[in-house]
Amino acid sequence: MSSYPDPVPLSRGRVAGHVGGFWVGYLVILTVCGLLKGFLPPRVAPLAWGGVSTLGLLGMTFWLLRREGRTAEMVGLRWSATSLRRFVAGLILGAGVYAIILLMTSLIAGPLDISRAVRPTGFALLTVVATTLALGAMEEVGFRAYPLLTLVESLGKWWGQLIVAVAFALTHVLYGWSFSTVALGVFPSALLFGAAAVATRGIACPFGVHVALNLCQWAMGEKGEPGVWHITLGNASEAKVAALAPTIAFIVVSVSAIAVLLGSAWHVRRTSETAA
Repeated sequence: MSSYPDPVPLSRGRVAGHVGGFWVGYLVILTVCGLLKGFLPPRVAPLAWGGVSTLGLLGMTFWLLRREGRTAEMVGLRWSATSLRRFVAGLILGAGVYAIILLMTSLIAGPLDISRAVRPTGFALLTVVATTLALGAMEEVGFRAYPLLTLVESLGKWWGQLIVAVAFALTHVLYGWSFSTVALGVFPSALLFGAAAVATRGIACPFGVHVALNLCQWAMGEKGEPGVWHITLGNASEAKVAALAPTIAFIVVSVSAIAVLLGSAWHVRRTSETAA
């Protein structure tokens, strides 16, 4: 998960073919590996799916890189001294964004009460964390490593991120997610992950953001199973919260993505001025 190198020249036709082919392979790998879930206990099936799919995606990435005469370092898939620090920074950013979403929802839609839920067992907690890491790695390798880097080099950071975000959203439509959930939740999250990748020139930070957001949602019981805490509406209207919460989350995540990009641009400009 090292820093991105200087751009590698690729024709736009080649970029379209390779990235498009990569995403077709992504769907094939996830579908084939998904067959494993039918032979495993439901609790560990997603973990196995995410882990095996990630290995398959890495294999496809390395095969493409070999054909192009490139290295894993060129798509941020090599560990470096700053990888862990960037991952932790991503965890902090993701948790912070989620906290702001809860705060703004409580202020705008009505007060939210947070209470302690049933404490999960150590095995359950370990399984959730491992599964979140595996699924997060699967999607980051599938979207923010080879595809994002290649598109950003060819089309620029804005178009590159937009295309990746749209592709990320469409895959969730294929998973069966509702359009509103994809439009207001998945798409802006993809922009935030992409912004973190471009700003830090690697995938460690967006991986951390991705993991943090999903773990926070699970911890608050928003993943369809009991978490560590439980959110109740207090005096808030359930209908009002249900109507406003997705829009609030969309705005907070989108603004966070823009802030990350602007902050990164400011830092680069300041560094250049200092060096001059």
